[in-house]
Amino acid sequence: MRAPQALAALGLGVLLWLPVMGGGLGQLQSRLPVRENDDTNGAIYLHHAFHDAMTHGRLSLRDPDQLLPAGYDRLRADGGNSVEMIVSGLLRLVLPWPSWLSFAHLIWIPLNLLAFVPLGMHLWGRLGPSLAAGAAWATLGPTLGQIEASRLTQVVLFALPLAVLGLLRVAEEGGRRAIVLAGLSVAMLGLSYWFYGLFLALLAPGFLVWGLSQRPRRDVTRDYALAAAVCLGVLSPVLLAIAWPGLTGGWAPGAILSSEWASPVFPDALQLQGEQARHVRGALPWVTVPGLLWSLWRGQRRALWATLTALCFVFALGPAQDLGEHRWLLPYYPLWRFVPGLDRMNHPERWLALGGLFLIVLAADAAARSKPWIVWLLPLGVLAQNQAEGVTPLPTWEFRAPELWQAVAKGPPGGVITLPLGQASRACTFPARSRSGAAGGHGRGPAAAFAAGARLVCGGQRPAHPALEPQPGPRRGDRRAAGRPGRAAGCWAVDGGGGRAERPEGAQVGGC
Repeated sequence: MRAPQALAALGLGVLLWLPVMGGGLGQLQSRLPVRENDDTNGAIYLHHAFHDAMTHGRLSLRDPDQLLPAGYDRLRADGGNSVEMIVSGLLRLVLPWPSWLSFAHLIWIPLNLLAFVPLGMHLWGRLGPSLAAGAAWATLGPTLGQIEASRLTQVVLFALPLAVLGLLRVAEEGGRRAIVLAGLSVAMLGLSYWFYGLFLALLAPGFLVWGLSQRPRRDVTRDYALAAAVCLGVLSPVLLAIAWPGLTGGWAPGAILSSEWASPVFPDALQLQGEQARHVRGALPWVTVPGLLWSLWRGQRRALWATLTALCFVFALGPAQDLGEHRWLLPYYPLWRFVPGLDRMNHPERWLALGGLFLIVLAADAAARSKPWIVWLLPLGVLAQNQAEGVTPLPTWEFRAPELWQAVAKGPPGGVITLPLGQASRACTFPARSRSGAAGGHGRGPAAAFAAGARLVCGGQRPAHPALEPQPGPRRGDRRAAGRPGRAAGCWAVDGGGGRAERPEGAQVGGC
């Protein structure tokens, strides 16, 4: 890609902030382009924790001054997807809080658009339709919905069009550059978000079948095997580091879900009946319908793009749906049931991130080859539907720490115990902004952070916080940490039965 093309893509992406944010764009120096929810609070914590770990040379996100259950490690618990936090860290170098995190949400619109341009240029050889189709893809409703919810890991899609370009070139051309591009891009997609990499790997046989119709079977299978080797070579060290504790008998995060016992019906899926989520309604914009019909008639590679689009939308329905009085198993069910790791995905609608790319390519293909200006109707129609559906303008939210945490931030140094008790996402947010150590976690209640039999420990350079006096409780009951006067105090029930707070005389206790 040439520099003028890259600048045009980035400039258009920045211009898209205007319809996406509306008047809220001028508020980003003090507000975030999100609605408050668990993921928003968790993102604030994780971005601060990641930056702190990197500046101190730690590979683990665990703050050595924090109290945590023995063996608990944030890096392995969160899976290591941290591309968005690297980007936010670069923005933090030049912008104040909260502007750096605000633009860390919006920056992915121009970055995703930029990454689409090489795919568009390969398909159509023209910059105009490549920019137009990329703008439509970067502003689809499901993507903006993830930005609004502060789920930035699911917005890091720049590797997807590059991976599709690589897989397509391996199918049709082969050669070292195509193999390396495919392998590295699929690996980067996985490092950005593990499930997107897994999704594309499950769709890769579609490119293989397409390649068998374009080149000799031996050449195609060899090149795809080499691309897979490149991908696994990049991912293997990271996967090994994450899995090593479990392989060696140490602590490792357990599965939140399992297809052996979980229900195959998910609320966060594309629904065959009932109300769709607001941002999901924009997954198939009305403006794409004429282009889809035109491309199905006159487009190139229409069988490939139509098949991939259909598979993604079918898989977005989830493993099963309840229709009337009956439960119907869907084509995604065997994948969810038997592909390792896929049963941990409880948001089947995220298949729409891949489906949206194939949808836009198919909708633009015929027009881009004969009447390129028509492709500009795609982003205009997508933006108009987003506005009509209430997806845009994105809301803004001002982060305000409660008085308790403001006092902690201004108070003397010392240990602080945080007892989330039903508001764990907030409890893990405020310590990040107050720069204080905390025992708490990112989850929905005490059991999420303190498992059965856990004990409070203090790692790093402080063998014990001066403000804490640990008191062992019964074998299957409480583990106590009583605070000295002027500090928070409380008591955990670690057998999964919940938690309660106790306030000794003079202790400072407050809610989130």
